[in-house]
Amino acid sequence: MIARYAYLIVAIVSLHFSFGQTVVTEEEFIAAVIQYHPIALQADLREAIGNAKLLKAKGWFDPKLTTDFNQKSFDDKNYFQMLDGSLKVPTWIGADLKLGYSWNNGVFLNPENNLPSNGLLSAGIELPVLRGLIMDKRRADLQQGKNYAQMGQLERQQLLNELVFEASQAYWQWFEANRNFTISAEGVILAEATLEFTRVSSRLGDKPYIDTLEALIQVQNRQVDKALDSLELINSRLWASSFLWLDDLTPALIAEDAVPMSFERNDKAIQEFLDEMAAKLIGREISFAFKGMNAEFIKRAESDIIFESNQGDLVKAAIDKSISEKSRVNETIEVVAKNDACEVVAKFDMIVSVRVS
Repeated sequence: MIARYAYLIVAIVSLHFSFGQTVVTEEEFIAAVIQYHPIALQADLREAIGNAKLLKAKGWFDPKLTTDFNQKSFDDKNYFQMLDGSLKVPTWIGADLKLGYSWNNGVFLNPENNLPSNGLLSAGIELPVLRGLIMDKRRADLQQGKNYAQMGQLERQQLLNELVFEASQAYWQWFEANRNFTISAEGVILAEATLEFTRVSSRLGDKPYIDTLEALIQVQNRQVDKALDSLELINSRLWASSFLWLDDLTPALIAEDAVPMSFERNDKAIQEFLDEMAAKLIGREISFAFKGMNAEFIKRAESDIIFESNQGDLVKAAIDKSISEKSRVNETIEVVAKNDACEVVAKFDMIVSVRVS
């Protein structure tokens, strides 16, 4: 009874990634692409140009300190000395705060420039009455600078999005080619094993010798498939390598022993789960059924589909509850369906009904 429902329990146990030392994950690949790819560097320049224009526009609002000094002397006589200094602080509302100091003296100083002996200090506000009250050149330049900065960020993001999209396509094509080559290589091994088995069976009289010819043809077909898949793997790896650059802007190549990530079950975790369940269910009768299901289909499934769920603990808890309460327990389990490109094509809410007696 336990073995009868083992596969149903395994089906709702979470699948995990399995990595080797030479495995290149998609995250690592995309991070390497963004770091040194010329288009990524160009995207950063777009943002830097926009920020530079914004900084230039902000310069209109920097305080300005000016000093003007004129003097004339002849025949050891001080004709005049005129000092005029000012500090101008622009504000965001269009008004300018001004602070000035003037000091003049001399024998032939123009009477209209006469000032107290200690000089004259002045302060005031310069505010346009009509023209430039709502919008002036510096505020317009500032707004334009902000637009340039925002546009630079958007252009950068657009370039990076296009680069990441194309790089992701290259990565998953490499992933598909590597998977096809792996399957072809395993097919050659199986075909060769079948050929050897057929030859031995023919010598023993269990099979006619003509079967060895058919098995040999299958080996040759598998070898041709392996060669074609090997060529496709090389081409896809080169295409993926075209997105990788070094820090000195020289192209980089993916190592021949590097492989993209693969999806494998965590067999050890599954076995531990089944052993624990088996220990609890020895000598008991279990009723395990699906009472209902809600499905959301996102896109058409055009490849092999992998069903995943990380809620195996809920099933375990339902079994424990059924044992303790001696009643049927219903639990809703979330399951997602993914294609070969790890894209979610459907989502399911499955009502699992468990009774242990």
